[in-house]
Amino acid sequence: MTLMSTIPMKTEIHRYFLLAVLIGASSVSHAQHPGVWRYFPEITLPFVVNFTPEGYALIHNHETVFIYDGYEVKKIHVDSRLGAIQQDEQGRIWSVYNDHSQIMPPDFYGMILYDPATEQWQRFPIPDLQGKNIGDSDCFEFYEPNQLILTNHEKFFTYDLKTGESHDILRREDVSHEFFLSLNKGSSEGVFWGIGDQGILRFTRNTKGEWTWRNYPLPGADHRKVQWYPVVLSDQEIYVRVAELNDEPPSYFLMRFHGDRWEKLTQNYPFHLRNGWADSLGRIWTSGWLAGLIYLQEPGKEIKTIEGNDILGLTLCHSAFCKDDVALIGSVGGLMRHAPALWQPPAKLNPQFSGYDKVLGSDEQGNLWFAKPGQLIRGQGKEMQRYDWKTMDRIEDLQTINLDLQCHPLADGRTVLYLYKNFWDSSQNQLTVYDAAANLIQSVTRPDKIFENGFPGPNKTIYLICKDTQTNLLSLEQFDGATYQPIADENAISDLDNKTRVFYTRSGDIWLLNFYRGPYGMIRKGNYQTIEPPVNHLTETPGNAFLERSDGTIWAGFGYVVYEYDPDQETWKQQLDCTEDIGVREMLETEDGSIWVVARKRIYRLKNGIWVYYNYKEGLPSSTYMSIFKDRQQHLWAVSYTSDSLFCPDADSDPPLVAIPEEENNHQFLPNVNIRITFTAQDRWKYTDTEKLQYSYCLDEGDWSPYSYDPFAVFSDVDPGNHRLQVTAMDVNYNHAVTPAVWEFVVSEPWYKEPGFMIIMTLASLVIIMLLGLLVFRYFNLTKLVAERTEHLANANEQLLSHREKLQALTSELFLIEERERRKLATDLHDSISQSLSLSMLELSSLAKAKAVEEIKEQAAHIRKRLDQTLQSTRNMTYQLCPPLLYQAGLGPAIAQLAEEFHTHHGLVIDCTESGESAPLADELRYFLFRATRELLVNITKHAQASHGNVWLAWATESIRIQVSDDGIGFTRQETRNHVSDQGGYGLFGLRERATRMGGELEIQSIPKQGTIVSLTIPLREK
Repeated sequence: MTLMSTIPMKTEIHRYFLLAVLIGASSVSHAQHPGVWRYFPEITLPFVVNFTPEGYALIHNHETVFIYDGYEVKKIHVDSRLGAIQQDEQGRIWSVYNDHSQIMPPDFYGMILYDPATEQWQRFPIPDLQGKNIGDSDCFEFYEPNQLILTNHEKFFTYDLKTGESHDILRREDVSHEFFLSLNKGSSEGVFWGIGDQGILRFTRNTKGEWTWRNYPLPGADHRKVQWYPVVLSDQEIYVRVAELNDEPPSYFLMRFHGDRWEKLTQNYPFHLRNGWADSLGRIWTSGWLAGLIYLQEPGKEIKTIEGNDILGLTLCHSAFCKDDVALIGSVGGLMRHAPALWQPPAKLNPQFSGYDKVLGSDEQGNLWFAKPGQLIRGQGKEMQRYDWKTMDRIEDLQTINLDLQCHPLADGRTVLYLYKNFWDSSQNQLTVYDAAANLIQSVTRPDKIFENGFPGPNKTIYLICKDTQTNLLSLEQFDGATYQPIADENAISDLDNKTRVFYTRSGDIWLLNFYRGPYGMIRKGNYQTIEPPVNHLTETPGNAFLERSDGTIWAGFGYVVYEYDPDQETWKQQLDCTEDIGVREMLETEDGSIWVVARKRIYRLKNGIWVYYNYKEGLPSSTYMSIFKDRQQHLWAVSYTSDSLFCPDADSDPPLVAIPEEENNHQFLPNVNIRITFTAQDRWKYTDTEKLQYSYCLDEGDWSPYSYDPFAVFSDVDPGNHRLQVTAMDVNYNHAVTPAVWEFVVSEPWYKEPGFMIIMTLASLVIIMLLGLLVFRYFNLTKLVAERTEHLANANEQLLSHREKLQALTSELFLIEERERRKLATDLHDSISQSLSLSMLELSSLAKAKAVEEIKEQAAHIRKRLDQTLQSTRNMTYQLCPPLLYQAGLGPAIAQLAEEFHTHHGLVIDCTESGESAPLADELRYFLFRATRELLVNITKHAQASHGNVWLAWATESIRIQVSDDGIGFTRQETRNHVSDQGGYGLFGLRERATRMGGELEIQSIPKQGTIVSLTIPLREK
């Protein structure tokens, strides 16, 4: 039967790695677990993880060694495939060569060393490791500097790195082991643990340097085998995964070696162990290869599996333990770190507190009280006493506990633990009290009244809102354990109901707050007075709270806003907006001056004028938070619907590191502009998320700004010169950056204060003198300049008059042309089409009277011929008005047809050429270009006396160009300008005006006796 402990590691690791990639890339869940989990994807594929003596993370992925101090990552390239890795006190990094990778030369086998002083890797061949498949297992430990104890899976031996001497301690033939799995350092000096497939071996080195060993065989070793890897927590506690060979296929379970005996913990445990640690809550954590995290809530009794993707969606590979309850976990997707949270479960205070559903508070004797269905628990130190209490025999009953009244002392020596409220039957409401003298839990009820609500009162009393069972009248009464003292009823206080909350002040005032009704009220010296709230009540944002601070000021929470009350002005000043949380539940002031505000999804804290907030990322449960209190031992507790949390500020003492990115900011600024400088920070180990870090800055020697979440600073009206900006950062535990980030920049002087301004002024003066000289020169030539300009203006005026006359003539000509075209069209229709159709109608009438077949045929043929002539006339008129080919085939074919027509009717030979790729044209532009070409050809036939002409149609990306040329008589430039009276002159002028309106131009080039070239260029427009 093939087992994990006997198959080649190379094949198995490759297979598991591929499977890990597939599983690790699966779904991501956001379930929360006690402790702070942080993810570092920049450290890729951390196969082997360890800690340096300073507590830094030491990782490698077979290609790169990473040293991570929590702020920055240092990378060290390695040209060999490493196995287990450690750093010694000198800062040198040691690892064993992983033989199965075949990267190193075949003649190398042993240890490799990285010396940071030389930044070089050094090899230490060890003959006993030659050809051994070490893999990533823990196979070496230092017992003295340069002195190693190792295993090559066949024996345990020592090796001196200086002398190269090797001495065997134990070979597998000496014990009943077929295979040695790993070597781990124990918790005691000089103790090491070897793990074999048949059990555990303890190695001890005495003061004389002598090695001894003891074998602890696995029970039933003939049909069981230990699997990779062990979890060595201490010299008294080791966990291993065991294969049961008698089962087919083999089954696997977890066993614990405790002291000197073995204990079976699970019946079915299919995951491979990698490493593990014990946390301060009494849980044993292990990381399972492809399994995620497993923890034993009560070792030997209960094992819970937390899948890797329940935490960060990553399958785990390897982990390492460090002091102070911190662990690093290597996963396929990157490095993960587990550390104690700021808010931890009650088991942090005492592991025996684990498993209780709700903390009630602490009494005057310092006892902590907890509740779970059917039980009340009193604990002090490690002593626990349980009381059966059937009033709360369901988990739902725990949620009905009035959190306003918990563990409050009474004058008769008893303690009110809580007020039980039955939402379905208020007649079941009762006070639950503890009589310390009799050590009994008791119920307190009244036959004539029902307790609707209860609140702490002064001098060991409580306030109760009671409802008369006969009249249903509500009253406010004070109870000291023996008597009830009426204070007021709803006849005197109209706003009193079962939703009213009651608070008292040290001055004797009694405040009544109700988030469903208003106004609020206060009883002062027996007189009731109303107090208007700062805002209108909103039932969709319930919540109110009350706090009398140590300085006597009154804070109250209304809905989602916290206000401070000014009794002199009877006004409210806003202190905190909890809009995102919808409802302030409770407030508390602690001895350090902190103000704590409980909202539904966050707990806010004000300290030294700075607000921060906590939620599930700091370890709080993700359910709705209800209240906060401090016990007699000064522990701060947060209470939610589902679980309770203990505030542990010592869990985070590392400050953030702040920086001002060079690539995002400038060192030079112009005067009189807003200056914006951005910055960033990272808490060590990302303990506080970046979006929760706050910043403060100081410009030059000015005051530091209030802390803000904005990662930038904006300044206006900064004086010219050199400036120095300092920025610091703070995390949610009020740890401030040790060293501020500094940014130096310069604001330029205004231009009129620059040193080079005088040079510019001098040059400007010289320029002014030269200009003055030029003005004098121009003065003496003023008459000449005036005459020249007068002549120019006269010419320009003449041209404008000529242009206007041309436009007027063109307008008249266009009107006449339009009129002639209308008359011509009417004449053609009458003379040709109309007469032809009339004759045809007469002939059709006579045809009806014909009787002979031959006569009918003859007249029908004559009518057909006449209709054919009419149809041809219609086509000719249509072509002259708008040739169909222009819209059917395009501009090029239409111009070619036009050229043939001119050749037929006028004998003019015209060559047509088209270049470029044609583009769609708007109908207006297409028709204009066609008529323009016809106009130019008409001019040739009328005036040029030419025998040959050319039409060139050139398409371009942005324009279209038509060039018409002839070999006629041409004309002079002056004739071109003055060619108005000529019949063709109006055509050219009209074409130029139309082309100009379309954004184009008309160019005319003519040489007498050599011909004329007219170019019309129009920009293309979208169709």
